[in-house]
Amino acid sequence: MFKRLALFAATAVVAATVAGVSPAAAESPSTALACSGTSCNGKNPNTEGCSATGTPRELFLHSGRYTLQLRDGAGCRAFWGRIVRDDCDLIQGFAHLRVQRRQWTTYGWYTTHTYYRIQSSVPCNGGVGYTSMVGNANDDNFRACHSGYITASAPSTIPESAWTCTSWY
Repeated sequence: MFKRLALFAATAVVAATVAGVSPAAAESPSTALACSGTSCNGKNPNTEGCSATGTPRELFLHSGRYTLQLRDGAGCRAFWGRIVRDDCDLIQGFAHLRVQRRQWTTYGWYTTHTYYRIQSSVPCNGGVGYTSMVGNANDDNFRACHSGYITASAPSTIPESAWTCTSWY
């Protein structure tokens, strides 16, 4: 019985290699991506497995206080905003983050999704905060924004002039 199982396993490895699939490259269930494209809208990049493949696309550095990133999870076909707090000047690490998607229509650019996240306890000297993801439906544009504007109202009420954003990517 053991010899049959060993022969079966060896045959499967050879067949996978001949087919061009590396047995070691197969994703384990714990690293499998849980979403792709627009099914990632509003989801957490860490719990969905997308942050492991996240690549910074656009950066904005703010005088050594923080680094704002627009990140792209290629496997997930989704974007999110990420902030790294570089020092301890920000009031208790308070920050508003947002990520936006805009699509081209026959009438011009249209912003379709904006996700906000209030980061009230980002630790200093390397602490990280992030937004939910926005999936890429086609060749959309994306950007990440940060605001230190303090308000008890919803982040959507923060004036546009109070946001610092990456370029559209």
